[in-house]
Amino acid sequence: MSKTRSTRGFYIISLLLALVIIFILAGGYFSRDKESQVSHYQTNIDRTKKTACIANRITFETNIQVWQTSHIGEQPTIEKLKTARYSVPTCPSGGTYTIDEQGSVHCSEHPD
Repeated sequence: MSKTRSTRGFYIISLLLALVIIFILAGGYFSRDKESQVSHYQTNIDRTKKTACIANRITFETNIQVWQTSHIGEQPTIEKLKTARYSVPTCPSGGTYTIDEQGSVHCSEHPD
C-alpha cells in the first residue's frame, strides 16, 4: 500500500515539474522585446511574411521575364499578366505589388 502511495506522489511531482518547464519555455517564446514591446512570436511571424513576400516577388519577376519573351517591346502590367493566365502572387502582409519599367517587382509593405 505504501509503495503505491509513494509512486503516485512521484508521478504528480514529475508531472508538475514537466509543466513548470513547459511554462518557462513558453514564457520565453511569448515574451516581449524590451525596446520595441513586440513579442518574439510576432517578430518571427513578420519575418516569415517578409521572406515569403521576397520569394513571391522573385517568382513574379520570373513570370514577367517569361511573358516578355513572347511580348517583345511591351511594358508588362499586372492586368496583362493575369489576362495571359500567368500566376500573380499576393503579399502575405496585404501589400500591393507594382512593376517598374525594368520588370522589377516592388511591394508596398516590404520595400527593399
